[in-house]
Amino acid sequence: YIGGLQQPHGVVIGNPKDNVNGSEKGSAWIVQFGIAAIDVTTSIDIVNVTCQSRDVLVDYSIYNNGSAPIPANTPFSFYANTTLVSTQFTQNDIPVGGVETGTISLTIPMGIPFNFTLHLMGDDDGTGNGTLSESDESNNSSSQNVELNFIEIQNQPISLIQCDSNGDGQEQFNLSSLNTQINNTGTVSITYHASQTDADAGTAILPTLYTSGTTTIYARVEDNNSSNCYNTTPISLQVDQAPQANTPQDFIYCDDDNDGVGQ
Repeated sequence: YIGGLQQPHGVVIGNPKDNVNGSEKGSAWIVQFGIAAIDVTTSIDIVNVTCQSRDVLVDYSIYNNGSAPIPANTPFSFYANTTLVSTQFTQNDIPVGGVETGTISLTIPMGIPFNFTLHLMGDDDGTGNGTLSESDESNNSSSQNVELNFIEIQNQPISLIQCDSNGDGQEQFNLSSLNTQINNTGTVSITYHASQTDADAGTAILPTLYTSGTTTIYARVEDNNSSNCYNTTPISLQVDQAPQANTPQDFIYCDDDNDGVGQ
C-alpha cells in the first residue's frame, strides 16, 4: 500500500508449470487482481468519570477490518455530542485484523450538559474529514452515553433566620427545612456540620433540631451511590434580636361635658 490508499494486488490461482510425462509444458501465470482496502472501525471500551470533575478517562480501540494495513499517524477524534474534544493519531501501523488500544484523559468543555454522548470517530482529522480511502466509510464511529458525576447546590447563598424569643442570643433551628433548597433531586443525603473540616470528613453530624446563636455551619451533600462523591456549602444561621416596643405616655383628656367621649 502507498500512503494508505487502495492498491491492486495479485493472487496466483494457476501453476506456471505443467509436467506431462516428465517434460515441462509451458503455461502462463493465471493472476486475479483485486483491491487491498483499508477499513477503520473503533470502540469506546470503558469511560471512567471523577466526582465533581469534567475530566473523563477513556479506554478505546482502533481496529483494522480491511485487507491493507492502517498506516501510523492516522487521525481519530473524540466528540462530546457534536463538539470536538480531542484529536489523536495512531502510534503504529495496524496490520490486517489488528488493533491498537489506548487510554486518554479528556476534559469535557463547559457548556456540554452533564449527560451527553461521547463519540469516537476513526480516520477523522477533527473536522469530520478523513485521510484514508476506505472500503466502508460508514463504520468508523462508536458512541457511549456518559453522565458526569456532579452534585449541584441548587440555591446559594443559603441562610436560616430566627427571632430571639427571650433575648439570650440562642434559638433552635430546624436544619432539615433547608434540604430541598440545597438539593431536591432525591438522589443525595444531606448532613450538617459545625466546620468545613467536619463536613469534608462526614463526621460530627449536627442534630436536625440545632440550638445556636448567629454562626456559619456547613452542609455535606453526598451521592447515595458513592460516599466518596460529595459537595459542601456554607449556611448562615442568624438570630435576630426581637423588636423592642416602647411604653407610650398616658394621654389625658378633660371631659368638659361629662359625656365620657373626647375628641
